[in-house]
Amino acid sequence: MGRLADLTAIHTRTLNASKGVAVQSLRVQNERDGYAAAARELVERAPNVAIVRAEIAEIAENMASPIAYADKADTWLSGAHPLVAPI
Repeated sequence: MGRLADLTAIHTRTLNASKGVAVQSLRVQNERDGYAAAARELVERAPNVAIVRAEIAEIAENMASPIAYADKADTWLSGAHPLVAPI
């Protein structure tokens, strides 16, 4: 989050600059759309991460395949702990 904030910062300010370092903090204002785009790109480029956009159709009780979900073509998929992003 810090690296994304640095990449998309449009304004930064040190709070309590006249006080000691123990109470100072940095306030950063970011471009909302730019931050979202940079975050999405960072996650999409991460190795060993699969983003699945689907609706969860069933939560199975056996732990071999705990979640079953359907894609937009209504074909059934299953996997061990898939990450499902909100649509």
